[in-house]
Amino acid sequence: MYDYYQQTKDYNIFPPTITRKLNGIDLTPKQYEQFSILVGSHRKQLLAPLFEGNTFKELQAAGHEEVVKYFQSLYKEGRAYAIEEFLTLYPEFQKEGDY
Repeated sequence: MYDYYQQTKDYNIFPPTITRKLNGIDLTPKQYEQFSILVGSHRKQLLAPLFEGNTFKELQAAGHEEVVKYFQSLYKEGRAYAIEEFLTLYPEFQKEGDY
């Protein structure tokens, strides 16, 4: 991935930063660390298959904008999985209306 960045110089291929708030509530340093680990772990699981075989080369053939869109969608999905898991550990972060 870094090699691809070197070619494109586009920071959008990297994951966005993880905010210190979830559903409007500040995370403690410990919670932020746990949440960051969960987000990173889920993102890594989603991205890993992309770099096996020719998958990434095939994606590149679709064009740079498609690469960025695909990466961003995986980052978003990984964060969503992390939130789901985090809420099982800290249900107080659940928004009203979430079930």
